[in-house]
Amino acid sequence: MKKNIRIVTSLVTISILVLILFSGCGGKSEEDALSQSRLSKQQNTETNQGEPQDKQAAEETEKPTESTNENTDKVILVIGEWEPFTSENLEGYGFFTEIVTAAFEQAGVPIEYRFYPWKRCEEMVHNGEAWGTFPYAYTEERTEIYNYSDKVFPDSTVMFYRKDNSKIDLNAIDVARLETLKPYTIGGITGYSYEKPFNDAGLTVDWASGEEDGIHKLAKGRIDFYPQNDAAGWALLRKLYPDEINNFAILEKPLFQNDFYTISSKQYPDGDKILQSFNKGLNEIKENGRMQAILDKYNLSM
Repeated sequence: MKKNIRIVTSLVTISILVLILFSGCGGKSEEDALSQSRLSKQQNTETNQGEPQDKQAAEETEKPTESTNENTDKVILVIGEWEPFTSENLEGYGFFTEIVTAAFEQAGVPIEYRFYPWKRCEEMVHNGEAWGTFPYAYTEERTEIYNYSDKVFPDSTVMFYRKDNSKIDLNAIDVARLETLKPYTIGGITGYSYEKPFNDAGLTVDWASGEEDGIHKLAKGRIDFYPQNDAAGWALLRKLYPDEINNFAILEKPLFQNDFYTISSKQYPDGDKILQSFNKGLNEIKENGRMQAILDKYNLSM
């Protein structure tokens, strides 16, 4: 009997020891798991906090920067493509641009050029995002929106034609009387200053989508005359038909005589003061020969 009691007591003691042993191991594992879980959460939180910051930094680095008149001391001028007056592909950005640059340099005013489509250039100047653009002829409508500089360069719109066009009777044509052009097909671009006079005179006009399109029509004989600025027309012909340049000519009398100016913003900071400086510099380079040197380089005259 005593022997059985001892055996039972021993078994109970062993069971208690086993329970204590496993309980201790289980508690340690649970604590370790909890600790590991807390560590994992902390690491995940740090990673999730860092990723958007790194991504934002990368996006901010990759964002294109564009300087404006708010963060530069330079006067902003915006221009488009119209060779040989203005072009990003020409030395000095074209002869007209060289004149403007010289005038501002003479006045001691730093400038910056940016190239955009012409419509956007006009909008930027109107809104005060840029100080000015050029070259523009004078119209009453524009004076309500822009300020005009002093005259920079004369504008002469002439009529281009092919010398081998047998239909043309030069002796019967007088551009001062547009009705003398009725026997012919005239090229043109809608929106240009000659649109209304041509329509009022009842001329047959083949409207083109752009200046190069008009030159192509003239070269292919689809039109008899094409009105264009003298310098710009010859520049286009040299570009598009260099081997046929001698096949073209212009009527002796110009279709229109005008002048080209720089137009400037009425909203740009210190815009009036900048315009005064530009006009002063422009008049000085006309007097000191610097402007004539630019014109001589391009075989041009006033």
